[in-house]
Amino acid sequence: MTPTKLLIGQIAVVFAIVILGVWTSTQWCAHMLGYQSPLGVPWFVAAGWPIYKPWKLFEWCLHHLQSAAEGVRATLARLRSASSNKICTHRWKVPCKP
Repeated sequence: MTPTKLLIGQIAVVFAIVILGVWTSTQWCAHMLGYQSPLGVPWFVAAGWPIYKPWKLFEWCLHHLQSAAEGVRATLARLRSASSNKICTHRWKVPCKP
């Protein structure tokens, strides 16, 4: 295997981890907020669950979560940083500061 193919594979894995981490955080946030209408229209509905676009999380943080409970915001921050922390500890074998 050439070094270029290996590098591209690593980049794809890291990208997938980050996207899944953000998407998980988005879905968790929507669930904790009860899928309220101010969150907007879901991207699609799968098995009765509204699925939102991963980047909607950032819009919600800017506009809707200013008055959310501190526990929701703290847990959301941990979920967002979890995927990047996993990447750092796996890649460089040292703990990262969130």
